[in-house]
Amino acid sequence: MADVPIRTPASYHSDLQNSPSRLKAKTVNSSHLDTPSKPNAELDRLLEVWDSMDLSVLITLEEFEKNILWPEANRDCDVPRPSQQAIDTMTKGVNEIFFTKDGKRRQIKSEDAFASAVVRLSSDLISQMFTSVHQVPNIINKIGLPGDLRAALSQYSYNATDADMAKVDAALYPTTVAPDDGRPDWTRLRLFIEFKSGGVENDPFDDKSSQSPESWAQSRAKVRGQLLAYASKTFQYQHRTALYSLLINGDEFRGMYWDRSALITTEATNYVEDPGSLLRFLWAFASLTDEQQGIDPTATLLSKDDEHFKLMDLCARANPALDAPFAESADVSLWFSNGQSGAFPDGPTSGTRQKSEQSSQSSEPVFKYVRDWFRDSLIEGWPRYRLLVGKEKREFLVASPNFNASSMFGRGTRGYVAWDVQNHRFVWLKDSWRPFYEGVEPEGNYLEKMVSKPGIKLTVPTVVTHGDVLQQTTFAAEYISEQSQSETSSAEGASDVSTNSKKRAREDDTEEKPEPEASVRPRLFIHYRIAVEEVCLKMGDFTNGKQLVRLILNCVVTHRDAYDHFNLLHRDISTGNLLILPQVVKMSDGSKLVGWRGLLTDWELAKYVPKDNSKQRARQPERTGTWQFMSVSYVRNPSLPVGVADELESFLHVLVYYGVRYLRHTLEGAVTMFIIDYFDTFQVLNGDKTRCSSSKINAVTHGVICVDESVLKFKTEKGSLDHPLNELLQRWLSLFVARYRTISPEDGALAAPKVKDAQTTRRPLPRVQELEAIMGGYLHNSEVLEEVLPIHPIVAAVTANDAVTVAEWAKRAKVLDTHKETEAILRNSLKASEWPLAEDDVVKDQLSKGYNPKRHFAVRKSTMVSGSTLASGYVSAAKRAKLDAGAAGASRSTPATSDTPPILPPEKQPTFIKLSGRRAPRPKPQT
Repeated sequence: MADVPIRTPASYHSDLQNSPSRLKAKTVNSSHLDTPSKPNAELDRLLEVWDSMDLSVLITLEEFEKNILWPEANRDCDVPRPSQQAIDTMTKGVNEIFFTKDGKRRQIKSEDAFASAVVRLSSDLISQMFTSVHQVPNIINKIGLPGDLRAALSQYSYNATDADMAKVDAALYPTTVAPDDGRPDWTRLRLFIEFKSGGVENDPFDDKSSQSPESWAQSRAKVRGQLLAYASKTFQYQHRTALYSLLINGDEFRGMYWDRSALITTEATNYVEDPGSLLRFLWAFASLTDEQQGIDPTATLLSKDDEHFKLMDLCARANPALDAPFAESADVSLWFSNGQSGAFPDGPTSGTRQKSEQSSQSSEPVFKYVRDWFRDSLIEGWPRYRLLVGKEKREFLVASPNFNASSMFGRGTRGYVAWDVQNHRFVWLKDSWRPFYEGVEPEGNYLEKMVSKPGIKLTVPTVVTHGDVLQQTTFAAEYISEQSQSETSSAEGASDVSTNSKKRAREDDTEEKPEPEASVRPRLFIHYRIAVEEVCLKMGDFTNGKQLVRLILNCVVTHRDAYDHFNLLHRDISTGNLLILPQVVKMSDGSKLVGWRGLLTDWELAKYVPKDNSKQRARQPERTGTWQFMSVSYVRNPSLPVGVADELESFLHVLVYYGVRYLRHTLEGAVTMFIIDYFDTFQVLNGDKTRCSSSKINAVTHGVICVDESVLKFKTEKGSLDHPLNELLQRWLSLFVARYRTISPEDGALAAPKVKDAQTTRRPLPRVQELEAIMGGYLHNSEVLEEVLPIHPIVAAVTANDAVTVAEWAKRAKVLDTHKETEAILRNSLKASEWPLAEDDVVKDQLSKGYNPKRHFAVRKSTMVSGSTLASGYVSAAKRAKLDAGAAGASRSTPATSDTPPILPPEKQPTFIKLSGRRAPRPKPQT
């Protein structure tokens, strides 16, 4: 049956929202939800513009030169000054471009010709730009920049490896690698340059604004989207700590500094009146070292002649004698013989063995998909790097990332199948920028902690090495914070008593509270890398419903052990963080089969929590988690810390998500609508209260999962509703109904479910069922069910004032404080239920190919501007007028049928920090 057309519910769409009240799209990455979509550069730029609100800071050119471009000036080291010859060349070139011989001002007709005139001039290009033909000197490449840098044009063509087909006008490159084919080389550019013909409509920033430098006029926001896209593209191809760029808009220019926290831009400066201003910027930049220009010294770009470049090709070659099958229950006795693999359940593995120290290429077996993924990363033309990781500076070889966060600002996470040069094996390497705040530990610390107790074995990634990268922090956040503190220090010092009182209150207040919307500032990040042994499959690769339940059970058990033994809560249970780990299992008959185990990964948001329910202290100024899978309670009450019950509810939502997409059920033909309604939607009530979708709320408060009037029931291959998932969900949902009945009695009671008695007859298990029992963590020779709460409903016709009924609800809800009941429900279902045959249970992905979570996000965001309040709950009168004007203009200029919505401003009151002053201090963890 064909899927129904995608509709847009009358509430807000999001994808992977880690802070729904702020309505950010920077974590919208469809690959993280196993929903890859075609590149849409226009849509991505639109979302990037919205996400960058409050992350642009305006300073004077003089401040930029002294504090950003050349901070050594604060240490009695003058900003490098150009030679007189360079000044004369620049002045002459600028005058000839903008003035006739009799002193009349010329008007720019073509932006492309303007770029060519500045970078690489000829009489025919000048004729396109001006009304009369004349010769103008080649400005940038004639002035002789230090550092052997030269400019190259690329406004007409795109890089062959760039799916977005971005065409930046020009860039500075080292002379020896400057491209001459008219295409941007994103791997080697040092500073990108965008040209505009001039005028306010082409200037993305407003120097006169008292609130925010970001202008939301449609044409101006579009230019900002271009700049964001070019900066993000550079970071995707290169390993950088920062990036500089130039916007030359007619007779004005802006210098810019980008890092993962924010953008610092200069005020618009007229270089026609002062040609030396633009020259000084270029000269100072060209005088910087590679590292000062933002190049990461721990990442070495490999040439084709490099031995490590050749080694990557060698390791990627398919080898049937070494590439083992990885399907569950596949017999791999021929590949993993003599018990040498170390890949048994009592020792987690990525499918590799102890590696030979005699050869840089491993001769040991590896699961086929691992080598395939590594081979797929070796895209022709994509850069290859040698990365240093950890204190010991271990070397790893990487090419194109398997996962790449597209947003310019934020963690910038990239995941690779990498080659470990020292141990001659494939590993998973994650490169990211982690929050740098007091109490926030790197992910590797948590993973090492969880393997520190003898006898306690958790299925989590095994650390090879990890560590912060040379203490590389996001300077923009440091600088902005320092300048903000400098501006407010005098006000704080007005009353010593008052100031000291406030500081003590902050130190004593340990309750975790969300930071007010108006206090949002760029977050401080530190560069971090971690390599782990396990290269896993996505959870969406499961092959039948029983297997899916078992894999989720594995992750629940890991979650339990982390909490019980180490006081750790994961705090981001989501589809992207539950993976499949293939392992080699030795069977009772001596054979070796592949078994799949669920692995809980990405512990970077984990937190140590007290068992006595004492108050917890907020560690960083932004809420964390994945929006679609957050519990209803957590979204309702963001001031409360995440608890075990919230995490168990997230596991439930993951099960529903995969079940609806890949199993048979009664919502056939409405899968896309359900995914949008249940997962991608939230409501904003009274301007400041965020709620999950009504479908999601209904599921955990009434025990019924539905879309419109259709109730979700899973079916067997013959169409029967006796699928074991139905009983499992009824039992599991009944616990959450009790919880929300206790929290909010008005939510209502659970309807009486109809279930089939569990079958407990014993029968001999074949080898595959023995494997399932081993991977599920229960005895294969016993089907004795664990004791669980009865599924019969609690009396519904009672009020919250009935003490007996309230006590019954509370008793049932309390079981969610631990994992025991959830584990029992999942395990009993695996042991006792008659599951459909594996080959008949899973169907082709039922999510529409046209589904694009980014588009849904943007459509709803563009309609949020209504009334006098937005998601943050407050908008000033001046801002309201600005938003309404932008909305009206956009609605007039954009067709209603367009896939890409008009550019409208986000909903949050911006915080503008006017800067002036000194260099930020050496980075320290912020409190």
